[in-house]
Amino acid sequence: MASLGTKPKVVIVGLLPSQHRVPSKALGRWLALQFVSTQTGRKVRAGSSTARVYIMTRFAKHGMTERLQDQFADVVLHSGGISQLIRRIAADFNLSLDKTHDSHD
Repeated sequence: MASLGTKPKVVIVGLLPSQHRVPSKALGRWLALQFVSTQTGRKVRAGSSTARVYIMTRFAKHGMTERLQDQFADVVLHSGGISQLIRRIAADFNLSLDKTHDSHD
């Protein structure tokens, strides 16, 4: 997926800036995380380096979800909370998480 020494790029859509710390702490060792807030409307840049896009469906509007599904080949719609998202990403990338991240759902 990524060359040796390069972290796979994962985009997470729908978290508030105050929520970025939790997945960054749990997953940042293995993945290059990019966060896109649905409130700011910041565009996600398409690129071959993006491994996967996760959309928090509770917070993303339908039009934004459709646009991202058209733009990226690997989009995951996630309806759960932050801890569930972290576990899902870890499972998708075969990462072994330590048990220190708190429940934030």
